[in-house]
Amino acid sequence: MQDKFCLVTGTSTGIGRHVAEALVNEGWQVMGLSRRDSGLQHSNYRHVRLDLGDPGAVTHFFEKEFRSEVNLAAYDRVGLVNNAALLDPVGPAQKMPLKALEKAFQVNAVVPIWLMGYFVRYCTGRSLRIVNVSSGAAHRPMPGWIAYCGTKAALRMASQVVALEHQELSRPAGSPESMAVCCFEPGVVDTPMQDLVRQQNPEDFPRLQRFLDLKSSGRLIPPEKPARAIVQWLESDPPEVFTETRFEG
Repeated sequence: MQDKFCLVTGTSTGIGRHVAEALVNEGWQVMGLSRRDSGLQHSNYRHVRLDLGDPGAVTHFFEKEFRSEVNLAAYDRVGLVNNAALLDPVGPAQKMPLKALEKAFQVNAVVPIWLMGYFVRYCTGRSLRIVNVSSGAAHRPMPGWIAYCGTKAALRMASQVVALEHQELSRPAGSPESMAVCCFEPGVVDTPMQDLVRQQNPEDFPRLQRFLDLKSSGRLIPPEKPARAIVQWLESDPPEVFTETRFEG
């Protein structure tokens, strides 16, 4: 029996990269997924370049390569960190291009929801911990962020549904021995996504000045801090199946 395995999406930069690094340093086996390469080099880490916006590529990878390489049922504890997300398209509803909107929902909501189901299905008898990196945008509307708010709200609700299914369907045969799902809000973190936020046109994103002020006043959160909190949660045994928490620094 091996010990701990975690899949982390969006590991080329930011929170995902720091989560992967902290996990391998704690002895976890980690696979990271992102569109770009990761600079993380460790014997416990494998990086896979995968576009989560391509449903065919995602399905092929997990049903073929991943299943042949990783036996989730062989680990005492399994983690899933759905961290990858797109900010684009930014702008009011009347400006939304259909293909860009479709891709945002694919990356931010559809694939994370599908991965939750995949891990529940294949973690037979194991301890499963799922972290969905959330946002205040899942609770509060933001003009110009109809795609980002909508996708984060969808993932937040789906997290609660998965937790309820585990409780109310009486742990169907083949489900994890124990499971917990966390919607984790990291706060406003100093990542490449924030760089993109600050490049937006104020006509499309009228709250731009707030984010410019957070950067200029040094109030952005270093990504390694919420990453450490995520790792601590993955290693914990929460009393509730569903947890919602915000990093407070």
